[in-house]
Amino acid sequence: MKRKSYVLTLICLSVILLLPTIASGHSYVEESEPSEGEKVEIVEEIVLTFNAGIENVSTATVIGEEGEVEGTVEVESPVLTIYLDDMLPSGEYEVQWQALGEDTHTTEGSFSFVVDAPLEEEIDEELEEISEEQTPSVEDEAETGQVIEESEEIMEEENDRDDDQNSVVLPIVIVSVIIILTIIFLLRKKRR
Repeated sequence: MKRKSYVLTLICLSVILLLPTIASGHSYVEESEPSEGEKVEIVEEIVLTFNAGIENVSTATVIGEEGEVEGTVEVESPVLTIYLDDMLPSGEYEVQWQALGEDTHTTEGSFSFVVDAPLEEEIDEELEEISEEQTPSVEDEAETGQVIEESEEIMEEENDRDDDQNSVVLPIVIVSVIIILTIIFLLRKKRR
């Protein structure tokens, strides 16, 4: 009888100790970008990081006021990334996810966030400022033209120097060839 109670106690204790290990093996979202309830201006991708490994068949869907948002899901365990086809307009969004954990258990859940996108006018103003910063001024263009002219002048001078050097080298080569031929001719004549 003591033996049976000892075995029963050991089994109960083992189950109690193993239960948290089994439960913690399931894959749940540990953090996300944007996070639950966060208010953001621009969202191009949504990243879910799980507390355990997930399989490539894991998926997620973004649902907005207009319905399901188009995007591509990529899994690199333990991270699931949703690459959105377009930036999200202002509104509330819910991400619904399903993950197949490496422990073969399926988990699911959802979280929400809000997009407060800048107005089109603000975006247009920012784009205009950026283009003005990148547009060369008249002074820059004049300076560039001057640099080009100076470069062309330097190249012409170098070409002239090359021509001058060629005009000196060529006669020296011709005279050298004539001298060598003369010496060869005279040496052959002596041998005969």
